[in-house]
Amino acid sequence: MDKVRRETSPLDDPPPAPVARTAWWVDPVLVADIEYREISGDGLLRHPSFRGIRTDKTPDEVGLPS
Repeated sequence: MDKVRRETSPLDDPPPAPVARTAWWVDPVLVADIEYREISGDGLLRHPSFRGIRTDKTPDEVGLPS
């Protein structure tokens, strides 16, 4: 991750300050499969779990569910 690390958020709408202050930002070059219970009212994932890296999708093809 050192090779894709950056100082600023790549997101148009970054998470709230408490989360953003401790975040380790990277360029969006990988797609991760994340399982979670729900999205909270402030946009955070509840009980997220990393399932693996997806190689069948590019970062431009994915987003948050609506």
